[in-house]
Amino acid sequence: VQAWALVDREGARAAARELATEVARGVLRGPLHGVPFAAKDIFYTAGLRTEAGSKVLAGFVPSWDATSVARLKDAGAILLGKAHTTEFATYDPAPTRNPWNLACTPGGSSSGSAAAVAARMVPLAVGTQTIGSNVRPAAYCGLVGLKPTLGRISARGVFPLTYTQDHVGLMARSVEDIALG
Repeated sequence: VQAWALVDREGARAAARELATEVARGVLRGPLHGVPFAAKDIFYTAGLRTEAGSKVLAGFVPSWDATSVARLKDAGAILLGKAHTTEFATYDPAPTRNPWNLACTPGGSSSGSAAAVAARMVPLAVGTQTIGSNVRPAAYCGLVGLKPTLGRISARGVFPLTYTQDHVGLMARSVEDIALG
């Protein structure tokens, strides 16, 4: 399926241990506590490569998280890794394949996010949409894709394609799961 540009095994395990310790102390951050998620590789992630599917950004490691990633982490979600994207969320296809038929595309620049959720690697993923790059991959992979009103989910810390049209969105297997995000 090739959904992942990077899997942060050690970071995810450390976050899971920390969240398990919180639960043992009676602290539960909410319904996303301990839920793994994927972030499209155009979202800044502190300490993890953010390469936007491009050789131009090879090795770029931001020191802070995109606002949407930070909010998911604050809610107890665990970043499992970075999902493949087309280069800078535009034309060149990512290596990702549709998990329902490997000969088919998962569609659009949020293809890695959609494939990771559809293949049940994670129950939730963040992607982006300027034209159809969140809802199209969701539809191609049999998922629910949410494209909220522009600016409803902050795009701070996301490599822009166009500031006036980029939407941060969510993908999950059901409307109920999207509602938790």
